[in-house]
Amino acid sequence: MKDSLRGRRGSVGFTIVELMVALAVLAILATVTAPSYSNLIRESRVNSQASEIINLLRLARSEAMSHKTDTFVCGFITSGDKAQCITDYSGGIRVLRSNEVVHELTEIPESLIIDS
Repeated sequence: MKDSLRGRRGSVGFTIVELMVALAVLAILATVTAPSYSNLIRESRVNSQASEIINLLRLARSEAMSHKTDTFVCGFITSGDKAQCITDYSGGIRVLRSNEVVHELTEIPESLIIDS
C-alpha cells in the first residue's frame, strides 16, 4: 500500500476539473428540479386550503345538527363585527348560527376559486 502511494506524491483528493464538473452537474440538476418543487409547494397550499374549507363545512353541519338551528356558510368582507352574508368569498368564509359568528376562515388564496 505504501509503495503505491509513493509514486503519486500529493495526488490525494480531487482535481479542480473534477470539482467543476461535479458543481456543473449539481447546478443542472438544481435548475431542472426547482420548477417542479415550486409547483409541489403551490399544490400543497391549495390542497391545505381546500381541506380547511371542507372542515369548515363539516363544522357548519355539526353545529346545525347539535343546536337544531339554521346554520349558514357564507362569504364576507371585513367591515367590523356585523355578521352579514354575501356571495363573494374572496374576503373569507364565515359559519353563522342564529346570526352569530361560529367560525371564520379569512385566508382564501387567489388561486382557489369557490363557485356557489
